[in-house]
Amino acid sequence: MFELVQRQKEKNTTNKGNNRYFYMFKGMIRCGHCGRSWSGTTYSDRMNKKTGTKGRYRFYRCQNKNPRKFGADVEKCPAKSLRTEVIEEYIWNLIIRCIVDKDEIVSQLKEVSTLQDHRLADIEFTSIHVHNMKKIVEKRKPRVWLE
Repeated sequence: MFELVQRQKEKNTTNKGNNRYFYMFKGMIRCGHCGRSWSGTTYSDRMNKKTGTKGRYRFYRCQNKNPRKFGADVEKCPAKSLRTEVIEEYIWNLIIRCIVDKDEIVSQLKEVSTLQDHRLADIEFTSIHVHNMKKIVEKRKPRVWLE
């Protein structure tokens, strides 16, 4: 995992885009709404009158949140931006859980696989049923004879 993070860190500094801040999962997160990849961005706070500085907040957001294309056919993604600290901690905890609870993860994957198998069987059954109904309907069609 350490090597993976180091490679991503190298990519972050050589690719176009935001190179000022490190985003550990840049390009690895996919949007659940539109399927586009997420990227890192930084938002600035208002100027603090006492200190004269602006706070900066790092976020991950869908690249389709502010699309580069414009027009009636372009829809902005409704996904909300997420604070970098929140999403990176969440993903790290998932990774650690996978490493520590391997048996539990394998069990959950088997359960999901079984559910998928049941859904596939339901789809196959429905397909056969539709095919049989089509045959019945075709048999009952009135035949037109041309003389």
